[in-house]
Amino acid sequence: MTSSADVVVERVLLHGSHGMKASPRTEVGFVAAVTLGGVPDIAAAWSSLLRPYGFSLTMHGVFCHAAPVVDFRGTKGSRLGCELADLLVVVDHTDRSGQTTRRASLIQAKMASKAKRVTLTGKSSKTQLHLYQNWPSFKFRDAVYGANSYSLKCSGTGSGTYGVIDRHFKSSAGRSPQWTQHPAQPTPVAITSEPTFGEFLAHMIGGRSKNYGRIAVPGGADDWSKVVDLLLDITYKKAFRHAATLGPLSPPRGTTALAYLTTVPERQVQGWPSAGLGWRPPFDGFEVIEDESPGGISVLRLEVFQE
Repeated sequence: MTSSADVVVERVLLHGSHGMKASPRTEVGFVAAVTLGGVPDIAAAWSSLLRPYGFSLTMHGVFCHAAPVVDFRGTKGSRLGCELADLLVVVDHTDRSGQTTRRASLIQAKMASKAKRVTLTGKSSKTQLHLYQNWPSFKFRDAVYGANSYSLKCSGTGSGTYGVIDRHFKSSAGRSPQWTQHPAQPTPVAITSEPTFGEFLAHMIGGRSKNYGRIAVPGGADDWSKVVDLLLDITYKKAFRHAATLGPLSPPRGTTALAYLTTVPERQVQGWPSAGLGWRPPFDGFEVIEDESPGGISVLRLEVFQE
């Protein structure tokens, strides 16, 4: 599953998603390419791998140009604010008994500063790093998320990870950028043997390692579970508004793909139909989509059912 997903991710990182006028070159463009362009092809690639084992998989990709900002206190009591993440990955695995296990991870996308080098020294990067390494209590700045405070501290793997995208290659101009996943601690400084994004997704589905996402509970009472539920709920309620392209239409954002449709009728309608069911943003000038406030986060969601 890792290799087949990596092939898809590398292709969309190099060429972009359907409808893009040019290949992506920034964090925003790469996230858009993966969350939308990667969904149908990863689902198709994994279909033949899942079917013999009686698994069905639904994938949802949602792209939001902006990202939610959170406010918190620094070590000296100063007020700090930064984006919570560029991307939320959620994997729901439902076993034969109907019990669902969820893993999720917040991902901050960063461009490699040099070939295989990661530099997090800018003011905003330091603020983001402080959040991911210490997880002080924070509040969302956007009123749509409410006024509650949340703390995502945990004793194991952190809730936030870094997706480092390396475009620096001297050997071949046509080589695909590489996306690798890095824990927030210790501070990422180099690209060595970290998992690719495809490997990260595959291991999140397997759910056997604490290094690939953090356990959350749908409808759970802990802060991590609440934040994941809140981000999904707010994001899936958003719609595209781009009069120049869509006129009066306000379709839900995102795209959905089925890798293998289970034969159990009640499961054929499970998932998040409001995630888009094929709608994509008008990529021609996606930077000017009427998306004034975040009110959502880019999401890659996978639902796995075992018969």
